[in-house]
Amino acid sequence: MQLFHNLSIRNKLRLMTIPLIAISGIALTFLVYLTIHDYRQTTTLLKANKAFDYILMAAGEQAKERGFTASVIAAPTSPVKSRIPELRTKGDQFLDSALNIIGEMSLHSLSVAHKENVERLLRKRNDVRSSIDGFLGSNAGNEQQRSEWLEAQTSLIRAQHTLALSLFAAESGLNAILDMNSQIKNSVFIVSENAGLERANIGAIITSGSPISAEVKDKLMRYRGAVDENIRVVINYEENPVASPAIKAAIQKMKNAFLGDFEELRKQIYLASANGTPYPINASEWVQQSTTAINSVLEVSRSISQEVSTIADNEHNNNLMLAIIVLIAAIVGILAITAGIIISRIVIRSITELVNSADKVIHGDYSTQITRQSKDELGALAYIFNKMTNTIKERVEGSELMIKTVIDMTSDKETTNDALQAMINGTIHLVKARYGAVVIKNGDGGIKSFVHTGMGDDDIKRIGKLPVGKGLLG
Repeated sequence: MQLFHNLSIRNKLRLMTIPLIAISGIALTFLVYLTIHDYRQTTTLLKANKAFDYILMAAGEQAKERGFTASVIAAPTSPVKSRIPELRTKGDQFLDSALNIIGEMSLHSLSVAHKENVERLLRKRNDVRSSIDGFLGSNAGNEQQRSEWLEAQTSLIRAQHTLALSLFAAESGLNAILDMNSQIKNSVFIVSENAGLERANIGAIITSGSPISAEVKDKLMRYRGAVDENIRVVINYEENPVASPAIKAAIQKMKNAFLGDFEELRKQIYLASANGTPYPINASEWVQQSTTAINSVLEVSRSISQEVSTIADNEHNNNLMLAIIVLIAAIVGILAITAGIIISRIVIRSITELVNSADKVIHGDYSTQITRQSKDELGALAYIFNKMTNTIKERVEGSELMIKTVIDMTSDKETTNDALQAMINGTIHLVKARYGAVVIKNGDGGIKSFVHTGMGDDDIKRIGKLPVGKGLLG
């Protein structure tokens, strides 16, 4: 409390307002940031949603074009040929609209890479489309041309879907790694499940030593189709900037194991079945090697789980630090408000005491003193006020003594009145009063003389009954 007394009013006000202004400024800046961020995020989501819709519509038209074109390549007289131009036009228009919207967005690095991939595959698809247009509908194409067309159109459709998904993904932080975590783990589950089914079926076939039947092969191809589709999703994350070195290393290890040695072994088994030759390995070796390959896929899932745990811990620590900062800011704010209340009470009490003391002086109590002292501007004002009232008291008492002395020394009324008039004039000038007067009583208590200066009849009437025997200053 003594510290507040020793501060100047200016510093007291600074102590009260600066922390509040600082906290308010920080809070306002944070709110503006959140508002702008939410606005941008909402705008981005709206554009991403619209682009996704166009991509879905484009994929629908492209899928129909893919099927119809493949049919016409095999059978030039197919009646679906007439529908292909319309499907191309709609598919291209929808994709162009999507790419135009995406071009207006502020993309993170992953979406930029996917967009460039779509544009590359689009050019490749158009080249394939142009090459088959030379004979489409007039001559039948071969299987290689049909496969090239199906691959080009399918790759474009898949790349468009990947691009659309990336528009909603976070670029960094916990949300980004969680997005990757959910997608990779879902794909890893599908890969491991279908690869496990393939492992079991081929293991049984190798044990029996019989070739793979058409029915079983069709089932195995469905398993492998699901594996290929989802293993591609996992591999794509190798280029994701969010992926840590550990995740990228796990993906590379998976590629070497699952798509390298194990893939080569699969081809040998299918080739042996087709040629009717003995299988290159026994069932136990097949199970062991296929399990090793599947485990390499599961290792990617474990790596990303560890990354999620690490980032979650960092986020927890960051949030804890933010909570501490907010708590400190709240404490500073409370202290500033408390200081403001204390300072305002000190100032108000000092001013109230000064006003009351001044009112007493106005009513003639020149002995009034301000007892509340401080080292600020109000304390200096109180010191000057006390000094002023002491000076007035001394001078008024001196004037009254001089008046009494004059009365005692003079017996002639006119001479006395002249002397008193001169004293009143001097006193008025000394204390800067508007008027002054002296009443002298006679022996029986009546008014012997009323000497005044600066008073009119209205002033005398306002005074009322004249205070006999006392000086009066106004």
